Amino acid sequence: MLKNDKTVYRCIAKTLMGLEDPLFRELENLAFKNLTRKKRAVEFDADLTGIYKANLELRTALSVLVNLRTLIFRDEKDIYYGAFKINWEDIFDVRKTFMIQATVYGDAFKNTNYPALVLKDGIVDRFRKKKQVRPSIDKERPDVVIDLFISDNKCTISINSSGQPLFKRGYRGMSFEAPLNECLAAGMILLSGWDKKENFVNPMCGSGTLLVEAGMIAYNIQPGALREEYAFMNWLGFDKEAFHSLRRPIEESTSSKTACRLIGSDISRRALSITSFSLDRYNLLQKAELEKMDI
Repeated sequence: MLKNDKTVYRCIAKTLMGLEDPLFRELENLAFKNLTRKKRAVEFDADLTGIYKANLELRTALSVLVNLRTLIFRDEKDIYYGAFKINWEDIFDVRKTFMIQATVYGDAFKNTNYPALVLKDGIVDRFRKKKQVRPSIDKERPDVVIDLFISDNKCTISINSSGQPLFKRGYRGMSFEAPLNECLAAGMILLSGWDKKENFVNPMCGSGTLLVEAGMIAYNIQPGALREEYAFMNWLGFDKEAFHSLRRPIEESTSSKTACRLIGSDISRRALSITSFSLDRYNLLQKAELEKMDI
């Protein structure tokens, strides 16, 4: 399970409210199949290489989940045995830590934390049976993240292939007050109808999120180009060679003949310094014009 054997999995890319359409178009443009719009999400089919690609390429996705089992349950025992029957020992090593993120709708459980504990018991008991030892829980920086979604009497158990949210691109070197979410910034630009040929102007650029995301879109830089960690790297079936074959060098993208300029201004020198740093991470500073000014 979750090995690079061309098995196709049902996946779900989660996003922010209102960004379902740009996310759908992104998946279409990347040639993913069987797309279905959901509330704050889009479902699609992908093999393991496709899961890597989705994490690297999607600008408006917060995370990419892989469906392991969907079941209709009568009580908590059905959830427990549904979890117990999954071959967890083939997915991640017992020495890896894990955590469960649960979303529960409906009246099946008064305590929404309880089904997460039931799922946890099913996982660790499976490991005890197969490996005579159980993995540990880590709620801060787990190696593996399991997603539990319950709506009425329907339960979906998924594994989060992303780990840390995908808006954490890796280009922020310094903090700034209330930075714009990167996925939201990318979605705003994609919804704006910008043709990527005209100059992109942001007169109150702050820490430069819109400028950086616009630059990545214009020069087709992978949003995951700088990111070093994904949860799928902790899976037993992780294919390092296949993953690295999907990564495009930033210099290769920014050497294109795209003529648009990234023009930004702000009253804060510190904000412009942060913007310069972020643009430079993607080799985009040479494509930018930044000026300290008050509008």
